[in-house]
Amino acid sequence: MESSYKATCPLDCFDLCLMDVTVVDGEIQKIAGAKEHPLTCGVLCKKGMDHLVRHRDQDRLKTPLLRQGERWLPLTVEEGVKMLAEKLGGVDTKSILYFTDSGHNGLSKTAASLFFQHLGPITTHRGSLCWDAGNFALKKSLGIHAGVRHTQIPDADAIVLWGRNAKDTNLHLYMQIKKAGKPMIYIDPIVTATAKEAEEYYCIKPNSDLELALAVVKILSQQGNLYLAPKDEAMVASYSMDMLVEKTGLSVTQLERLSTHFAGDKRIITYIGYGLQRYTNGAKAVEAIIALHYLTGNVNKPGTGFHFSDKRVSKSLAKPYDVVRENLTFVKSTFGTYVSSRDDWSVLLVDKSNPVVQLPNTKAVQEAIKKIPFKVGIDLFMTDTMKEMDLVFPAPSVFECQDVVITSMFSPYLQFTEECVPPPPEVVSEYDLFQRLAGALGLDDFPKVGLEEFLFQHVKPVLEAQGVTWEDLKTTGWMDPESEKEKNRKLQWLEGSLDVFAMIETKTENPGSKGKYRLITPHAKESLHSQGFRTVTELPLVYMNEPGFESGDMVVVASDQGRLRCKVKLDENLQSGLVYIYEGYWSHSGIVNSITTDAYSDEGDQAAYYETLVSVMKIKE
Repeated sequence: MESSYKATCPLDCFDLCLMDVTVVDGEIQKIAGAKEHPLTCGVLCKKGMDHLVRHRDQDRLKTPLLRQGERWLPLTVEEGVKMLAEKLGGVDTKSILYFTDSGHNGLSKTAASLFFQHLGPITTHRGSLCWDAGNFALKKSLGIHAGVRHTQIPDADAIVLWGRNAKDTNLHLYMQIKKAGKPMIYIDPIVTATAKEAEEYYCIKPNSDLELALAVVKILSQQGNLYLAPKDEAMVASYSMDMLVEKTGLSVTQLERLSTHFAGDKRIITYIGYGLQRYTNGAKAVEAIIALHYLTGNVNKPGTGFHFSDKRVSKSLAKPYDVVRENLTFVKSTFGTYVSSRDDWSVLLVDKSNPVVQLPNTKAVQEAIKKIPFKVGIDLFMTDTMKEMDLVFPAPSVFECQDVVITSMFSPYLQFTEECVPPPPEVVSEYDLFQRLAGALGLDDFPKVGLEEFLFQHVKPVLEAQGVTWEDLKTTGWMDPESEKEKNRKLQWLEGSLDVFAMIETKTENPGSKGKYRLITPHAKESLHSQGFRTVTELPLVYMNEPGFESGDMVVVASDQGRLRCKVKLDENLQSGLVYIYEGYWSHSGIVNSITTDAYSDEGDQAAYYETLVSVMKIKE
């Protein structure tokens, strides 16, 4: 018998695709992008299609596992819950460390966080490995996390992709731009797939986005196309064009051409990427782009605006079961050094993440994890992080658990996932797992409702505001949760000054490092972080364009944090002094973050991965 279901891709991605799932005789036969969805439009990228591959994979974890020396002993769920309850019971809750991220963006996956809220104040992290410098800039500039909707693209004259490699990492934005026939203006230090298709491409030096925004303001002011207050005009004039040319790597002609798009009555939308804020001054770069839009009037009109993130949907959800606790926190990127500095740990729990691979300064992270007496993880596969655990619970696949999914990265929609097929017998949802654990520990105020009721109570105010029923959402798989009033809300610029440009400094970066090259670790087209690298066994490729190196050369890439064996891939378009390696490789290939710094941004506690400087040395045959 054939049945059809709706499911949402829950990856840490901009697009939040809706999938049509076909089940025949209890087995998933195929998945496809939902044609009726306003963003998915029937198209799934390889990352989305791989959900079915992962669901079917014979290496999936299908039972809880307990470490016994070098072996793993299968347990039942009840046995695993009982053991974890015994480890958590009676300890100082602040000796419990919870590490999580965005490996799955479903509301059902918030169960661990909810459990720890009810258990008591614990230790966890603040800041982000992804985007919090930019979010800091948004909140500072606007007072909220908000951005332009994709439906404004047809009204724009051109779309600026400022560090946003849309063709590889935001496919449905790319599709919207192409469908609307709008020219793409692309800014990035690397010649990506998007750069090759853009009508204009500006290959800037790394970490020069603040200076680039200033150069545009300066040129427009000089041309009389932009009015500045006298003190701001004097400040902008104090920076020479020669300095801005040197910092950005662009010619005056290029800077003037870019400036024309922000002049006069032209309507511009800018989509801001996340790589440009992975420096210590990352928040300032995003703040400068926002300032540029307000100064040139490219806001609050059809076909204008900017987008970095938009949390208005997530903020509109109810939190009927939350408890506020004063947790101990540390900056996420400093996991290795912080955890090693304490000797009172009892339990570590990891979900929705692979910190051994994704955190910077891998060696410090691994040493820190070993200090914790009992370590517990939840995952679909035996990742590098799960191999460090003492107890591992299997996670359901994206097709085995009912859920509500949202993202704040690009898609403005709220979406649903049906349970398309049941999970294996000893696999339970995270919500079920932590309900059982709460019961074992006697946490009487932990919600005692089923998963569907749990999900419904979170989205109830959104449904009621839009006149959508729960059954409607389940049937269609998606809804637009924003009112017309919110869609048309004018976003006010709270700063109203050019103080961000006064922060520009000319200084030697990382003066203590022996590194010669700037390292950038962008996202690969076919993997969301480490999730798509499980079966990749080759050495990481280091892309470079330096004299004396050829494709195929075996090299060691070294930094102050460690060393990594790589194979050279020549990129003849790459600027001198810059190398890049795609992040996500597992230990059987070589973990890229073994050579990245655990520094973080001045504002927003964002991991400053791109402050890493490296040397590259050939391996002698």
